[in-house]
Amino acid sequence: MKNIIYISDISPEFEMDMLPQILKSAQQRNSMNNITGMLFYGSGHFMQSIEGPDEEVRELIVRIGKDKRHRNIQIIANREIEHRMFPNWWMGLSNMDDRVLLSEEYCELIQTNLDDIEDSSEYEAAVLEFFRDFCEYVGDESESWQADA
Repeated sequence: MKNIIYISDISPEFEMDMLPQILKSAQQRNSMNNITGMLFYGSGHFMQSIEGPDEEVRELIVRIGKDKRHRNIQIIANREIEHRMFPNWWMGLSNMDDRVLLSEEYCELIQTNLDDIEDSSEYEAAVLEFFRDFCEYVGDESESWQADA
C-alpha cells in the first residue's frame, strides 16, 4: 500500500465555493478505488495525504499534477505503508484558516522553503507528525471533519 503526501500552491483560478463539489466527487471516486486521505487547505496552499493501492495512488497523483487548481506541487513523502492513517475517510477536508489548534504548525510547514532544507527526511517527519497530531486530535469526531468545506 502506498502513501503520498504533497503540498501545492492554490491556483488563482480556484474558488472556495468549488470545495463541496470537489469533496463529493473525490469521495465517490476514492471509494471506488479504495483510496483514503485528508486534504488541508489554507494560507494559499493545499496539503494532502493520499493512501491506498500503489497503482491507484500513483494515478491519482498524476491527475492532481494535471489539475489547474494546483501549482508548484511538491511531493513530501512517497512511501510504502502497512496501515492507513485515515482508514475510514474516502476524503477528509479541513480549512486550516478556520482552525486554532494545529493551524500554526500547518502554516510553518507550508511556508517552509523546501530548497533550503538540507535533510528532507526531517521535514517529511515533521509533516507526518502533523498528520498524526491531527488524527489524535479528531479521534472519534472524525465524521465532523469529513464535510468541512
